[in-house]
Amino acid sequence: MRPSKLTFSACFISVIIAAGCPPFAFGEDATKPHVAVVRFSNETGVASYDAACKAATDTLSLTLTELGRYRVQSEEKSGSGEDALRAMAEEEQLDFIIFGKMSKSDAGGIECVLSVFDRAKGKTALSQSRKAAGVLDIFDTTDDLVVSVLESMTGTRIGFGSIALTNSGEKGSYTVLVDGAAAGEDLASLDKVLNGRRTVTIVQKRMLGDREIAKSSVEVKEGETAELTFAVPLLMDDEKRKVEGLRAAIEAGWDDAGAIGEVDAKTAELSSLFGDLSYSPKLSTYKDEATQLAGEWVLRKARLAIEGSAWEPKVELLDAAGAVYAGAKAYPDPPKIRQDFEEEARLVETLFELEAGKALGEGDLGKGLECYGNALMVSTRYLGGKRMTDYAYAMTMLQSFQDQAGAAAANPQGNQSLKTVFGDAIRAGQKFYGMQEQVAAGKASALVASDFGKALSVNGGDYADAPAAMEPAAERRTLSVQAKGEEKPIAVTAAAKARLLFVQDGFAPFGKVALGSAPGTIEVSVDLGSSSFGLAGFPTSAEASPVVSLDGGDAVELPHLFESVSSGGHTIRIPDVQAGDELYAGLEENVTVEPGKRLVFDRRLSVGHATIHVDGIPSGSTLLIDGEERSPVANPAGEMAFEGTVDAGTLKIEVSLSNKTWYNDDYLGINGTAIYSVKRMPLRYSLQKRSIRFRGKESDWDGIDPIFTHAREVLEPKISGSQITGGCICKDANNLYIKIDFSNGKPRWAPNIYNRRLILIQNGRAMEFQVSMWDNGTLHPGIWDRNYQRYQAILGMYSDGPSFSELQFPLSYISQYFDLSKPIRASLGFWIRTGTDNNETPPVNIIIGK
Repeated sequence: MRPSKLTFSACFISVIIAAGCPPFAFGEDATKPHVAVVRFSNETGVASYDAACKAATDTLSLTLTELGRYRVQSEEKSGSGEDALRAMAEEEQLDFIIFGKMSKSDAGGIECVLSVFDRAKGKTALSQSRKAAGVLDIFDTTDDLVVSVLESMTGTRIGFGSIALTNSGEKGSYTVLVDGAAAGEDLASLDKVLNGRRTVTIVQKRMLGDREIAKSSVEVKEGETAELTFAVPLLMDDEKRKVEGLRAAIEAGWDDAGAIGEVDAKTAELSSLFGDLSYSPKLSTYKDEATQLAGEWVLRKARLAIEGSAWEPKVELLDAAGAVYAGAKAYPDPPKIRQDFEEEARLVETLFELEAGKALGEGDLGKGLECYGNALMVSTRYLGGKRMTDYAYAMTMLQSFQDQAGAAAANPQGNQSLKTVFGDAIRAGQKFYGMQEQVAAGKASALVASDFGKALSVNGGDYADAPAAMEPAAERRTLSVQAKGEEKPIAVTAAAKARLLFVQDGFAPFGKVALGSAPGTIEVSVDLGSSSFGLAGFPTSAEASPVVSLDGGDAVELPHLFESVSSGGHTIRIPDVQAGDELYAGLEENVTVEPGKRLVFDRRLSVGHATIHVDGIPSGSTLLIDGEERSPVANPAGEMAFEGTVDAGTLKIEVSLSNKTWYNDDYLGINGTAIYSVKRMPLRYSLQKRSIRFRGKESDWDGIDPIFTHAREVLEPKISGSQITGGCICKDANNLYIKIDFSNGKPRWAPNIYNRRLILIQNGRAMEFQVSMWDNGTLHPGIWDRNYQRYQAILGMYSDGPSFSELQFPLSYISQYFDLSKPIRASLGFWIRTGTDNNETPPVNIIIGK
């Protein structure tokens, strides 16, 4: 293969060739000999040699340039013959023309020729050739030819070294220049550099243009490697000043409606600075901040426009901000985008209510109907229709009032029904519009709450109801607003020069719902799968006692009935619940209590989840997590592993292969993560636990994977067909099931004793659990103690098939003689009086109990 050092040479010189040289030179270059390098000519007739021709030409040009003695220009072709070369030299005032070619040799291989035409001598004064065996050899051959010709031409030793480059800073892209010529992108080394002192420069295309971030003079020695360390910066000083300056300008105009144009320009400029971050990828955090800032600025402009037209609200004021809201996922902090926009939408919704209240106070039912229609549009378009029922009810009531004949419908002062339903809105609207001139003149700010029926206290100063006028502020402030009779205050952030201070005090329904102020109740119950914790009481099998708190108060056990709850918004919180092996995720929800009514809060809690990673899983094994089979996959190292989501709580892992089981028990909290390696889990031998159907085919055994064992080879069985070929053992909760397979079909039963047996050995004690048939045809199931030569009759069962026998023994008998939780050696046997007595399988390790 071609050494990697020439890859750099081709990249390096291609930039020089592309730039070319001017026809005239000035200063020091004017005194240097003028050399034209003509591209090597590919005369082989094989296109694959084009790359070798270009690489040889590039190496030639690079070396001449690095020598610093010549003024070098590139040429595609020079014509043929001495006359053509002479004419070209005279026309372009060239002191030398260097040209080469590659052609097929008569003897095989590739002939490479490089020649130098000397204008002063008027002829080709130097020509050398080399022969390459083929494509793999051509690059080294042409390198050697170029060096030899240049040494002969210049009388100078041509040698090369290398430079190792180390970036100790940010992992960004950069360009390397050697003696002012581009050498390549993101290079870790320069592998073919002419010996001598070289200037290496590292440049980047950054946010403020092309920047030189490092420059050093390096002494390159032939055959040696020089080292150069540089650091790509995160932000350069002037870049940091630029970013901070834009941020400061944006912040200065953030709350100023007169600076919108300037802030528009600054946010756009800030975003543009972080377009391409390949030079410093860690700046993505800055890019995210700029993106978020741009989105929040669109929302801020909408808020300024809303405040500026508060007494003539319009739905279209939310259009631009609504587009940002709809695309919130594209921003780094979607919840902040959604929260800011929804506050603005609720503010516009409230302003339409205030405008409706003013209209109704003036007897303009049509205008009031229009305003509630606009509020309904905002609610359904942007706020999920949370108050759709309220507005629909208001519009229905107004339409009914419009349908009433006579002066009472047109005179709200005398219409008690109208005042009863819309009294709070009428009073709030009249008060809000009464502050219009005062706010417009900058003499006050208007405090607007979404619940007109609640009196407010701000910094200890009482207000009869909302809205209310407050002293204007010259800078941003945070107010603590508390409705009278409420325990929890509401924090309100007021921007500098803000006209409106908006209090999100829940969704206060009006109309029928708003009549009266009697307290309500909240009935809370939850359901954990099949277990219900309701007002009927806890189930007797409950393993958990969920608790609930209201508005941050003390937790009480469920079920619970909160009494004397004030109307309006409240927060219900139920922490995580542990029930048996499972962990259920708690919840926190905001609810609204209607005056004098009971709110039923009944929720089904979902099982929480966690993440699990299991590696080191043996190939071909079965993975069970909490009893559910999972499918592992091969990781990059070729090992089997599993990663997925599991139910939070007590975790059980089992990995089974043949009669081996690896296991682990753990506890995972909600959103937890656990990593396990099967190689470090406890190992035990085991039987399958799933039950089987006795006296059936092996395929009828419910797909279980029993412990299989194969028989020893019997050289001379005395009864044809009586030889065991193998068998298997499995179990359910009560019995061991044994199957013995025979060769050549069903055994030939002799009219005398024959015996099927399970042999168990532990700690040197051997027992046979057997079913025997005697001469007289009687069945004798029992246990034969081999150590003590003692026989005991027990209850056993058997069944014979076409080529097998099946046995069944109760576990209760076996547990009298063996520790079922430890390994037992088990084998299967068949014995007949006139047959061979070594008809037995080799023992395998099993564990019967877990």
